[in-house]
Amino acid sequence: MSRASEIYGAVNSLVAKAGSRDPLTIIKNQNIKLIYSNELDRLLGLYTYNWKNRIIIVNSKLDHRQMTTVLAHELGHDTLHRRLAAGNCLHEFGFFDDVSISENEANLFAAHLLLEDEAVLELAEAYEYDARHIAGVLDVDENLVLIKLHALYRAGKLEQEPLGPDGAFLKKQILLDENCSIA
Repeated sequence: MSRASEIYGAVNSLVAKAGSRDPLTIIKNQNIKLIYSNELDRLLGLYTYNWKNRIIIVNSKLDHRQMTTVLAHELGHDTLHRRLAAGNCLHEFGFFDDVSISENEANLFAAHLLLEDEAVLELAEAYEYDARHIAGVLDVDENLVLIKLHALYRAGKLEQEPLGPDGAFLKKQILLDENCSIA
């Protein structure tokens, strides 16, 4: 089984257990401690696993779409990289970096969690693979759509290869009350 298939399966398992694709619902269902902080400055969020405590800390200055994306991404780290995070924090300095395997996996996890295959496939056909339009309809970041479209293409569910996502898209996010770009 490929790593991409493992990630897809992990997402489906969490969704089935929680009965939802909402990251907040899954975080509660998994008994992960969620902390909102207004002291993260330029950091969007981080994940850590210490003393058998699974903890996500997220910047309270994020808008709803950013918050949902970051929570899905951090949930990906909890699911896929808990051992890597043991005693350390996995944080946004490396997020959405093209060279980081763990960040790419967390991005793929977030895309699978937030975007159902059928909805993306239907919209891809209707909007001729225009990720911006698909993202607008689904109220997600365009790069998550591109990640999902690539996954669907690699799985043989799409005939046309989509454009590549911007691996640093969260680094370019602007907080609600500050002009900070973040990792």
